[in-house]
Amino acid sequence: METLRERGNILYIINPTDSCRDRLAGFLFWKDRGLLDQAVAVARARRKDVGLRVVRAWCRSQGKADAFREFERALA
Repeated sequence: METLRERGNILYIINPTDSCRDRLAGFLFWKDRGLLDQAVAVARARRKDVGLRVVRAWCRSQGKADAFREFERALA
């Protein structure tokens, strides 16, 4: 996680991979298709910066490999 410091304040910034996983979490656990769309939008906008292997491994660790396949299809 990156941080930005300005005028004594700290802003925590998540990277594109974590942003994608955050959006996917809502799809994985609450079946929120809008959040799947958001995860796809993040992955498309930051294609070079989103670690799909990391996202796949995370989905598998959550027992949601099928959801990753759906994400991958939507991304294609």
